Amino acid sequence: MNGYDRVRGEIFLDWPQFEPIRPSPIEAGIEVQVELREGKGEMLGVEVRALKGEDQVGFCGSISCGEFSRSPEVFTDSLSVKDGYQGRGLGKHILGRSLQEPHRIECRNAAISNDWNDHRALLLHSNFDCHVVDWAYCLSRRWRTRCSTGLDGIAAQPDGA
Repeated sequence: MNGYDRVRGEIFLDWPQFEPIRPSPIEAGIEVQVELREGKGEMLGVEVRALKGEDQVGFCGSISCGEFSRSPEVFTDSLSVKDGYQGRGLGKHILGRSLQEPHRIECRNAAISNDWNDHRALLLHSNFDCHVVDWAYCLSRRWRTRCSTGLDGIAAQPDGA
């Protein structure tokens, strides 16, 4: 594409008229804390932390889209599970918990995004009945350079340039 390559991207998913999935059981010894947080919109935001002792092994944060518009939608802006705890249903559990409270207070639409290369996250979100609605990507231009040998070469543009 005229010397440009896609180098990063994000996929946006929507879950209209969602019904929160009942959180699946998680392994013993993991405590889940749910905290409501005030936002600029009418609806509250939610933070869900999964703790193993003092160590935070998972986090999910959701905000009211009312912070940015009049939309009655909740947007999950952060979902992470530490490497050693992935693949055990913890991400599904904390995402489900983070959507229960907004649904209880009449929020009926949910949205989330993930890195375009994170296929496991895309599968998780698809299992929640989320559908891809948009994507964005970052472009980087290849530069033509003159090598010391006098031959033309192509180099990637350095980050931040």
